[in-house]
Amino acid sequence: MKMQFHHLFLLSSIAMASTGNVKAELAHLDAHVHGLAELMIAIEGQTVDIQLQSPAMNLVGFEHKAHSESEIDAVQRAESLLNSPNLLFSFKGGQCSLIETSVDISSVLENDHSELDGHHHEHETDGEHHNEVSAHYQYHCNNTDELAAVSVNMFNDFPDIKQTRVLWLTESKQAATTLDSDNYTVIFK
Repeated sequence: MKMQFHHLFLLSSIAMASTGNVKAELAHLDAHVHGLAELMIAIEGQTVDIQLQSPAMNLVGFEHKAHSESEIDAVQRAESLLNSPNLLFSFKGGQCSLIETSVDISSVLENDHSELDGHHHEHETDGEHHNEVSAHYQYHCNNTDELAAVSVNMFNDFPDIKQTRVLWLTESKQAATTLDSDNYTVIFK
């Protein structure tokens, strides 16, 4: 039976917490830092799950609900890009194809549907809203043993993302790295 992505990531996080520099990477998990996005990649069997989490500021330029036409356009542009994973990720090896994409940008939309599904993406700290945007991508790979790397090509489309902290794991290995516009490839081998 396959483990769900979140269970696999949780187990990996516990295992990785005992290692030096990975422990430092995990200490920042869930921190809301402008300019920083987080990416989690789990490879199990023939499935690759990618979870992106970012402050809305990095993707749309603000963190409040979109009101003006230009703000709504910025949200629609970000949503369109996030729903185009072939532009955001490229695989080296593995023969991977997209199965599913889900994007939650509701934290910056006026019509917030997130409360309907039991999720609320606003956090209040000292009166400020820190809205997050998340996206999930699932791929089927014919041969994950041959999957050597994933390039994360979002820095040009989202220039406010200065760094992306990546935690990745396979059934036998886990690691953490930080990507930027000069170093945007996660190497698994």
